[in-house]
Amino acid sequence: MRPDSTSLTPSPIPTSSPTPTLSPAPVPYCEPPGEFVQGGITYVKRTTIANKDFRQGTSHIWKYGLQYIRGSDKKEVYYCHECTVGKSKQELFVINGTSRIRNHLEQKHQIDPQSGIKRKGSVRKSIIDQQKDAAASNTFFWKESVEKFKELLIRWIVYCHIAFFN
Repeated sequence: MRPDSTSLTPSPIPTSSPTPTLSPAPVPYCEPPGEFVQGGITYVKRTTIANKDFRQGTSHIWKYGLQYIRGSDKKEVYYCHECTVGKSKQELFVINGTSRIRNHLEQKHQIDPQSGIKRKGSVRKSIIDQQKDAAASNTFFWKESVEKFKELLIRWIVYCHIAFFN
């Protein structure tokens, strides 16, 4: 960089919650099996049966897992290295996008969904962030439930010819 050029880097914004320490790269994993059985269903590693031109996606989820083919219906599923390292049961998500897998990596293994960097140590959201998340999800849930309840109540009243006065 030339001394006379200017750099547009944002200054860090102080926060009240502690900043998590991020690990730049995933730990090296043991070689996953070429084939395994879970719940009576056989799964085969995608690269074992793939064509020569098979290309892995560019998402960071592939640093933490692999594609397997489910024998029963030939669907592609996601095998999580982190679940294996942590001795957790493989959830084997059907691959139809990356959002569900990114959510799994964030919630179960503290891997940032945007950058794909694993957080070291236990990272907790601030109380305010937790309340905001809860309020957002509860508002959506209750709004639909209340509207559905109102609709069903009105249908029931009309269907049963219920009078509110004598």
